[in-house]
Amino acid sequence: SAGSPAGAAAQTGTAPGAAQPPQGDSILGRYFGFVPTSFTARIPRDEVTYGSRRLEQLFAAVRAKGKYVRLFERHVPEQPRRTATVPYETWLAVNYKVELACDMKRSEIHSLGIQLQTGVIRERFMDWIAPVDFTPQLPAHVYITPDRIALPRAVLYLEEHLESKLAKYDHRWAKEAQLRLADEQARVRDYYEALLKSVEPDQRPDIEAQYAGRSREIEWQYRPRIRISAINCGLFHVSSAKPPAY
Repeated sequence: SAGSPAGAAAQTGTAPGAAQPPQGDSILGRYFGFVPTSFTARIPRDEVTYGSRRLEQLFAAVRAKGKYVRLFERHVPEQPRRTATVPYETWLAVNYKVELACDMKRSEIHSLGIQLQTGVIRERFMDWIAPVDFTPQLPAHVYITPDRIALPRAVLYLEEHLESKLAKYDHRWAKEAQLRLADEQARVRDYYEALLKSVEPDQRPDIEAQYAGRSREIEWQYRPRIRISAINCGLFHVSSAKPPAY
């Protein structure tokens, strides 16, 4: 009958119990290899949220591989048939993190760039080159103008520029932090000196160790300081004939 297995085999043209053709014999299988016949409802995915392991992996990869870059402005000739070469100038860019710290802290990002042919320093450099289309490969019909400033000296110029800028800040915050430090040191000194007078001799070493540890903590917490660190840097080659507008 048509409803029996034999009837179904007769309709499809295959004998009962005959093996089905392997996946690779199908048209899709011949061209694309294995073709899944069923799909699972569950799709593996990672939640990328603050504090997630996947996001930390992304940040770690950027920190490890994105600290140093070398990019070239993409060059598109105005007349494709022209073969005249275009000069490119080189900028060293460094993004600095400045931390003004005491018992309070303020952080700033300073993006500086120095032209290695002239020594011109430009602030907010990343904003300046943001509209430029870059490529990691040297474009055709482009040559790089030779540098006149070595990289170590260029870095020194950027650091001197940043130090000169920070020296012009209003540093009343540091003086106020020094006053809070002195006040806290006096309070701790009065406490421990009175305590040392009243304890047994065998307890004095422990109290003195506590006093020294607390003094170091106060020094680290209240002492005003400025920390400067380089986040990342790069060499950017841009057209000297048409520098990016900013």
